[in-house]
Amino acid sequence: MKNKIIYIIIGLIIIVIVVLSVQFIFDGKIDSKTQTSTTTDSYLYKDLIRIDSPIQNQKISASGPVKVSGIARGNWYFEASFPVQVLDSDGTVLGSGPVQAQGDWMTTDFVPFTGEIDFTKPKGKTGSIIFKKDNPSGLPANDDSVSISINFE
Repeated sequence: MKNKIIYIIIGLIIIVIVVLSVQFIFDGKIDSKTQTSTTTDSYLYKDLIRIDSPIQNQKISASGPVKVSGIARGNWYFEASFPVQVLDSDGTVLGSGPVQAQGDWMTTDFVPFTGEIDFTKPKGKTGSIIFKKDNPSGLPANDDSVSISINFE
């Protein structure tokens, strides 16, 4: 009787381990349809948005436009887009515009985005690009953004 209980407990432990292993293997992956190439130059922010282009401190043309791309969680978008700004080193907004989701954005998964932002010529050689979480509510608690440093040439 005692051996039978031990075998049942060991069997249950093995089942739990197998179920947890299978769940970990399948839940830890990004859907291959929404995954873009991973490079060491990409910038991942809080597991919410990954910026593939431009990379940190990349040289971009001072006459614009700048192409941006990456992946963002569906809740970073609203109506399949979110705003991006190009700033000079003084924080002056040189240009702004939306980037578009390249798939179904009504998800918590990563969704690719691309966009092209026109901007006016900067005064200096450095600046930044701000990727803002779209916040139609206007509530400060829902604001979020990430900044990438750039160099103008």
